[in-house]
Amino acid sequence: MGNSANPSNNIPLEDVEVGHAGLYVPDKSDTTDQAHEKIVNALGIITDTITPNILIKETLNVGKILINCEKGIKTWVADNLAKPVDNGLPNSETGVWIHYLTLGIERDFGRTWDKEPVSLNGREYNYKKQSSTQKKASSGKRVITKAEKNDLLMKSNWSYWMPMVSAGKMSMEEGMKEFQQVAEKIQELENLGITLSENKTAGVSDFNVDRSVIDVWGGNWGALDILQKHKITILIPDIIENFFSKRGSVKIKIMNAALGCKQLTLGVYHKGKVTGYKSNMFASYETEEIQTREDIWKQVPEFYKAISTGKNSGYEIKSIHIGKTKTTGKDKCLIVDGVNIKSSKRILFVLDSKDGITTIYDDLWYNNEEVIKEMEF
Repeated sequence: MGNSANPSNNIPLEDVEVGHAGLYVPDKSDTTDQAHEKIVNALGIITDTITPNILIKETLNVGKILINCEKGIKTWVADNLAKPVDNGLPNSETGVWIHYLTLGIERDFGRTWDKEPVSLNGREYNYKKQSSTQKKASSGKRVITKAEKNDLLMKSNWSYWMPMVSAGKMSMEEGMKEFQQVAEKIQELENLGITLSENKTAGVSDFNVDRSVIDVWGGNWGALDILQKHKITILIPDIIENFFSKRGSVKIKIMNAALGCKQLTLGVYHKGKVTGYKSNMFASYETEEIQTREDIWKQVPEFYKAISTGKNSGYEIKSIHIGKTKTTGKDKCLIVDGVNIKSSKRILFVLDSKDGITTIYDDLWYNNEEVIKEMEF
């Protein structure tokens, strides 16, 4: 065995023993100064360049890493290293083990894996940890069921907890703690863009579509009538804000909805590329970035010309969505909602997958004679 205080990255693996990198260099008899000197000497020899030449083979049925024989250590790692969200470590037991194994190999031998181990996903971002809810959301899995949503909303009202407090089933402090946890859960879901409708028969949506529509029309709920009459379903409202310029990973069902709008394919591919969607499946695709409305019009120039010139020259665009209609069936379409300032008419333009344009006038609410007069005042 060589001098443990002078490790070398060229030592054959079969001759390596713990301590070559100086991890356990000092002897018990060393003074503090002697131990410090040995460690400094050892670390000074380790190369600054870590070579990624340890191949990770994609082999099936190779077994699992079992650490159950060290139950005390396993439990401590899980409770003190994997679970905390603010320590910069992976949020799984396996991730923690592989994290420190990787650091040890890098430090001992100046080598590392040829590609990032799955359990170290996010290492470059200091392991920004996700809650179980965030994990489900980012992977495209259902985060909350309709029944769970209704239960959560019911418990978000203090009137649910007060009777139990009054009956002595829980203390005021316990009731307040439960109430706060429910509020935090709802806030977490809202931060993920998940809308909890107070309608008990309604499910859980990734977007508050109703609010996206009515907000651009002064908060008037009548703005939704035209969508219901013509059976228009908005899948991704305000596509610039909620898809193209939104940071973070993309859910599978949202990506599928965007991919369904064939005219914006290049922009959707770009979004998939920059977010590493599904192991960066769009890496080799031709793409074009979409960040503004002008970028969208470059993809559909004839459509934009049709809705902004001639008789539609006074058309003011309020919002742009991806959705589907009764006539387009499963095919996705581009939906533009706006008002023709010259004619005082609210018009929805729908571009289908075959480049057909459908023009829909809102005669239910906006173009109602009474509404027009009110706007003139």
